[in-house]
Amino acid sequence: MHASLPADEELFLWTAEDGFGFYEIGEVVAEEMDARAVSFDPKSLRVRTHDVTDFITNPVKRIYRVTLDSGREVHVTKDHNIFTLDEWGEVTRVASEDAIGEHVMVPGTLPGPRGEETEIDLVDLFAEDDEEVVVYAADGLGSVDWNDVADGSQRHYESRDSAPLSAVTSTAIPNDAEIAFKQSDTRIPRYLDVTSELGWVLGFYVAEGYARRNQLIFTNTNEQYLDRVADWFNQYDTSLSWSETPHGVSQLTVCSTLWSKVFRALAGEGSTKNVPERAWNWSDTVLESFLGGLLDGDGHRREERATLYTANEELANRATYLGSRLGYATSTYYRERDNEANSDEWSVDFYDSSSYKRGQYVPNPSKL
Repeated sequence: MHASLPADEELFLWTAEDGFGFYEIGEVVAEEMDARAVSFDPKSLRVRTHDVTDFITNPVKRIYRVTLDSGREVHVTKDHNIFTLDEWGEVTRVASEDAIGEHVMVPGTLPGPRGEETEIDLVDLFAEDDEEVVVYAADGLGSVDWNDVADGSQRHYESRDSAPLSAVTSTAIPNDAEIAFKQSDTRIPRYLDVTSELGWVLGFYVAEGYARRNQLIFTNTNEQYLDRVADWFNQYDTSLSWSETPHGVSQLTVCSTLWSKVFRALAGEGSTKNVPERAWNWSDTVLESFLGGLLDGDGHRREERATLYTANEELANRATYLGSRLGYATSTYYRERDNEANSDEWSVDFYDSSSYKRGQYVPNPSKL
């Protein structure tokens, strides 16, 4: 692939350390990553992982943007070859500059994880240098480096069987430890189970929630969705408050700096909210629930398809990969909304692959 893609184009790779994820090819080459690339086997036409065998940098070449009628895009170099099938069903190649009107091979589904992630280690999520997080362990924390902790604070920590996360060696922290934020009594277990309900709440957060430093806020006209969010947080005895906006929309506030930090670390915040990087290593059951949360928050379900609406182009891109992973046929399209800001909107359709048919759309009259 070294002669095909510009340095900022992303690849879907598997690494032993992080599992599946997206990496810019320039980063892969520069770091000579020990990885496997998700790609076609030209003999079997199956999609699977293949070892990356070499790292080569070539001179800058003319770049083409190849756009499929499903809305998917990729940037490739002039001499990149597009895979297609010849009249006898054999794999052949077409130069990128001659690809208009050609059928292009794309994966129907993406490979599932090699060993699913069933729990999230908050110690690993927050990293050792986080001085805002405190670890509690009734049976002790092993070796603690108190050099950067004031004597009075050290005595306070020791009296409560705790220490700053930044002062503790992660391997010494017991599995049953609890995590808290400084000056807060709210504690949650070190390991967070990756369940379908967590997937749904995260998806709903990406679509319909927002984060402040000490709060997570969810708004919706359907209180049943907010009840579902509240039920998940209630299992951790989280402080919650309810209110109603001036427009009559219900609002649920999760009053926790720690949970705000967890959700921001997993799925981002503001305009950067997206499918969590580690989600590609979760089970399809959890990912199906995550997609459900996205659609319940900012989507629409019809009999023949479901559609996600978003102003975040990167979320639309990741959602198409999510659909492929789950076996849906996906289609992405863009429009400029007719409002004061002329804001962007991407729509991602998800179809059951068994009933999906192309050519069912008629363009808007203004486009004819």
